[in-house]
Amino acid sequence: MALVMPAVLITRSLAQDNNLLHPGKHDMTYFLIDAGSQKEFATFSQEVTINDNKTAIYTVLHSAGSNNTWIDTSLSNSATLAPVYHSEYTPSGDYVLHYGKEVTGYYLDKKTGKSIPLPKEAAACIKTATVYDHDGHFEFTNLMPGDYMLMTQFGYLHGSTRTEVTGYTDTYIDGAYVGTMPNTNTYNVNEGAVAGAKKVVTIKQDGEKVTMKLKQTL
Repeated sequence: MALVMPAVLITRSLAQDNNLLHPGKHDMTYFLIDAGSQKEFATFSQEVTINDNKTAIYTVLHSAGSNNTWIDTSLSNSATLAPVYHSEYTPSGDYVLHYGKEVTGYYLDKKTGKSIPLPKEAAACIKTATVYDHDGHFEFTNLMPGDYMLMTQFGYLHGSTRTEVTGYTDTYIDGAYVGTMPNTNTYNVNEGAVAGAKKVVTIKQDGEKVTMKLKQTL
């Protein structure tokens, strides 16, 4: 089974372009507008950090007016982008996964306080792969027939050009008003961001090769 991604995830041995995988942080606030009134109902932040050993992606969602917070953390090897750790902390429960020669982890039910280890049968179903060329290809082999949830996540540098209206200039000829022109300021903005894609893939029989292309519109 071969799987294709856009050429964003590139291993360091393939001369990774650090301008594509860039540290940074986004903070956003969501508002509800009702009858002309604006009310904050959630805040959302994403942060990408990179060092020689680990690349980390942190996502935090907080519901305004409550103690409900969702925290998602993903760690990968900076050289190969292979997953190292993933966790999700939610109001109802938490789960943690450690990736190594074997995948280990647990789920914590906050209602009962019971911690459930990741069964070996479930761990055996989790497969990981790394990008092996400049085109962003990666591949899973020796998969049993069945349905698989294919997931990928990566950080990148998002560049844009913004124009702001800073004022207006009125024009008069011989004392008569003829029009108004806006005064604008244009500048470039570079921000760190995170994107990902998910897709269900079905292997119908032994030996079948399925080629997929994951695409996330940014």
